[in-house]
Amino acid sequence: MEDIEGNALYKSLDVSRAATPLEIRTAYRQQAKVHHPDKGGDSKTFSKIQHAYEVLSDPHRRKVYDTWARELEFRYVKAVPQGSAQGGEDVLLDEFDSLGLTCDPHTQLVVTCEVCRRPATKECWTCKMSICEFCTLKRHWKDGFPLHWPLINSDHMREKLAKRELESKKKEDARLTDRANPNYRTEAELRDIRAFKDVAYALQRNMTKEARLVTYDVRLARFYMWAQTEGKVVVACRVPTGYSDMELAVNVVGRVLEVQAENSPPLISRRLAEPIDGGCLTSNRRLASTDHRPRVRTGARTRTVAGSWIVSLTVRFARFPGSTAIESIRSEDNTAVVLVLPKQTWGHRWKRLFEGDSDGVRCMQPAYEQFDSEDDVLLSFEVPFWIDVEDVRVEITEEGIEVEVRNELLVKRTFWRNAEAEARSDEYRVVDVAASSWQLEDDIGQDGEKCKLLSLTLVRPPLTDDEIHWKRGIREDNRQAKRAGTGGPRGFRFFMDDEDEHGLEDHLQAACFLESGKTWVPAKPWERERDGVWVDGQVQLLSKEAQRLVAMLSRDVTTRGP
Repeated sequence: MEDIEGNALYKSLDVSRAATPLEIRTAYRQQAKVHHPDKGGDSKTFSKIQHAYEVLSDPHRRKVYDTWARELEFRYVKAVPQGSAQGGEDVLLDEFDSLGLTCDPHTQLVVTCEVCRRPATKECWTCKMSICEFCTLKRHWKDGFPLHWPLINSDHMREKLAKRELESKKKEDARLTDRANPNYRTEAELRDIRAFKDVAYALQRNMTKEARLVTYDVRLARFYMWAQTEGKVVVACRVPTGYSDMELAVNVVGRVLEVQAENSPPLISRRLAEPIDGGCLTSNRRLASTDHRPRVRTGARTRTVAGSWIVSLTVRFARFPGSTAIESIRSEDNTAVVLVLPKQTWGHRWKRLFEGDSDGVRCMQPAYEQFDSEDDVLLSFEVPFWIDVEDVRVEITEEGIEVEVRNELLVKRTFWRNAEAEARSDEYRVVDVAASSWQLEDDIGQDGEKCKLLSLTLVRPPLTDDEIHWKRGIREDNRQAKRAGTGGPRGFRFFMDDEDEHGLEDHLQAACFLESGKTWVPAKPWERERDGVWVDGQVQLLSKEAQRLVAMLSRDVTTRGP
């Protein structure tokens, strides 16, 4: 309470509130000559003079100080010197009587309001000032706390906090009850359901069934991924409209693969790019939903496992003459399914999963190698040594790329876009199309044979003014974007077609490892110092989720046998 009247700085320089900047500067120099420590003055006094000059010589800081002074002039109640109030102790006792309190002035101490010296009945939580009921209605300051409204402990505040806590408890109980329901869906999952249905029904309205069989749409493709071993093709799907009390149909009719939940448009209804050995689904395994500690049943024995996907595996093998069983591994709530499709020709490498797809799209191991840096993204494709420049067509647009090598390669990809940054600026770009380029050069392949290397250099655009001034020079691209939830890792893959939103890669790794003992393990978008690697026989190099799935599926197969 050192500046009760709001004019302490003017008094320190011995000037009036109407003093001009020149008068303030002249007064400061005169005071400094007298009170400067080098002239024999007191250092504390000189510090006050220097602080007063710093505030009053700055027009903005002086304006703020004068505004506070006017507030105090009309709102602040000056302290009443102890013993000088009319009536002395009688007035104090009368005040106690009006509050319904009793006090023996000979034996009891009374805490008085630091503003008006009435009996203090409250304490400001902000600055710990003792104040009376009257002074809770106006602002004050104390020590290092600037002008503020009193924050006091009152029954009203206590009731509001209690009601808020009760409301929070009710909401939490409701959430726990909802999550106990196997058909519970989070807000993010409900958004996925709406987005999926909008796209699926739009395609049904605008395209014929035959056209849909050979049409790739990244908005639907984000719900599945695939990988392959020497003898199998593995497809992992996230079924947004799957529920435990509804059927999930998985059929292979000829070369058409269909995955469809009851009362929902199909998630997949596409013609496979290659023939498979066997045309009907004959084996099922069930895995648990993601939000509980499910029970695992093996025969008549039951055990509980902590985990995100796993429940008990009920396996039925029913082989038809002349065909190979196609296994499906699905969750209890029918929101996830993994299909294992046998290849017709062992060792044949599939370039694409469905007709109409580009090479390697939605495959866990893409058709190119990618290297990201701060300024550009480098893509490299290994092509046969006889390919010439005339055989190559490369298109780089604002939306994505298209790379075609005659009779060898066709890759189409769509850039991942930062929706928030794009909404803020009409000039948002993923790459600088004019600065990007490609080249074809001689190289030696992984097998030691001569080949050609087709390289694309996708140049990132210059930093925007917002990124320079407000983001400390950090580019708002796919590497910095926040993923769903809070506190998780940052980063998305450069192409939307390569992004794994639903953790499908873990399931593909587990299935491929069990089938062949090895699998491709791609680097996650936030693992910038690591490249994708082949894991051969070393299960500990898989992701933790993939290791857990491998352990559970291996235990089930060992227990039940073929």
